Parts: sequence; structure tokens; C-alpha cells
Amino acid sequence: MIFEIISLIALFIFAILAFYIYRTLISLQHTLHKVDVLTYELSVKMRKMDSTIQSIANFGDVVEEESLRFRENYLHEKRFSRERLNSEESSDALTDLLLASLKVGANYLRRK
Repeated sequence: MIFEIISLIALFIFAILAFYIYRTLISLQHTLHKVDVLTYELSVKMRKMDSTIQSIANFGDVVEEESLRFRENYLHEKRFSRERLNSEESSDALTDLLLASLKVGANYLRRK
């Protein structure tokens, strides 16, 4: 009789533990599904941002090349005592850079 009662108590405890393990696994499954959806959405957004980041990188390369060109012109003129940079040329180049940055910004905002 005692053996039967102990067996029933052990079976009852096992059933309770199995139930809680089952509920924990179900909640874990739901959480993992939510994480999967979130990860997918983030990867889609990152793919959309990739073109914007690439255009910003290209713009940075253009600005770097222009600044190097300006520096070389300045050093060349200073070294050989030639005439100074024409302020009109430098303002035209700065205007071009400003217009290019505005175009990049407009394209970025249009994509959103």
C-alpha cells in the first residue's frame, strides 16, 4: 500500500514537471519565432540601407579626391610662386560639392 502511494506521488510529480517543461518549451518556441521575425525584418532594412551607405561612401571618395586635388594645386602654386587659386574656381567647386550633398540627401529622404 505504501509502495502504491509513493508510486502515485512520484507519477504526479513527474506529470507536473513534464507539464512545466512542455509549457517552457512552447514559450521558448514562440520567443524564438519572434526573434526570427525580428531578425528577418532587420536584414531587409539593412539591405535597403546598403545602397544609401554605398552612396555616402562614394560621396566621401569624391570629396576626398577633390580635397587632395585642391591641396596639390595649392602646394604646386605655393612651391612655384604661380598665381593664387582663383576664388571663383574654389567657390564653384564648393558649390558643386554642396549640390552633390543635397542630391544625396534628397535621394536618401525619398527612399524613406
